Amino acid sequence: VNYAAGQVTQNTLDLSSTDITLYYELWDTSGDFDVGLTARWFKGEVDIDRTTETTDLVIPMLYARAEAELPLTGFYVGALVNVASYSGDSITDGEVKVGWRKKDFILPDFGVELGYRSLDLDVDEEVDIDVDLSGIFFNMNGRF
Repeated sequence: VNYAAGQVTQNTLDLSSTDITLYYELWDTSGDFDVGLTARWFKGEVDIDRTTETTDLVIPMLYARAEAELPLTGFYVGALVNVASYSGDSITDGEVKVGWRKKDFILPDFGVELGYRSLDLDVDEEVDIDVDLSGIFFNMNGRF
């Protein structure tokens, strides 16, 4: 459907994803450095003025993650990226963060993180998807 420039439309995007990542840990002393492959399964629906299109695709991506601990403090800094580019399609999903974790605290392993994440997705499969999402995040985590 073609729309005129400036025409007001009602839009809804529902896009979920599931990742499966296989990686190899290259370094594990006072931090981590991992490289590998991610398969990201996107499933979603785009609704523009009651015209609905669905998508269900898997995108293979390169994966890298690095984390460095600040000695004796529990604090760390880290970054993670998943990236792919092929046949005119591209996806870049990355984050940088600072965090704190304490072992044997509230849970056997408890922590908090503050960071920035950006997802840039430009895929033309069943549905042409061009999305750029970014922002600050806060994460609490625990291991049992």
